[in-house]
Amino acid sequence: MQQPAGFARFRRDLTTLPNLVSLGRIVGIYLAMILYLNDWRLLGLGVGIAAGMSDYVDGILARRLNQVTPLGALLDQLGDILMESSAIFLAVLLGAWHPIFLFLYLFRNFVNISIRMAAALRGQQIPSVFLGKMGANFNFYAIGIVYVALAGILPASVELLLVWISGAALAVGLLWGYLSMGIYLVSYMRTYGEGTAS
Repeated sequence: MQQPAGFARFRRDLTTLPNLVSLGRIVGIYLAMILYLNDWRLLGLGVGIAAGMSDYVDGILARRLNQVTPLGALLDQLGDILMESSAIFLAVLLGAWHPIFLFLYLFRNFVNISIRMAAALRGQQIPSVFLGKMGANFNFYAIGIVYVALAGILPASVELLLVWISGAALAVGLLWGYLSMGIYLVSYMRTYGEGTAS
């Protein structure tokens, strides 16, 4: 029995180099967490940096190899959310950041996902905005800084300073993220009631 065309395309897209890089990022995120939790922090830092940098690599490869796929967009978004949420969770668990950061991050992402899903049910798409991308960049840098501080390779005073800097960077990222969430919400409300959803 022949497989539906969608399955064949999915399998083909799954094995493209950019998507394999994206899958590697997801694996790397959790490997880095495991290493940190087992006090292999310097190695965990290296794995985490490699996983984070791969976020740029997969997009470049997809465009240069002409392998931009719907699955690639899904994996890229999933990788970003998993990396940020897991890294913030671990930093909270290790005592570097206050739990409110994790709550604020998750709430914002749950709202955004819900808005996009509701819009998609009506056949509409809510495009990303610059503020959201800037917020994600600040989150990324904050995560990098805090894990350097947590790696145990610097004097305690420097580690403390980096924790404070990373917390400030994350706060800015969250602020911009909430501003972008407001824009998405307004965009959703403007067309509320239109489309096919009941």
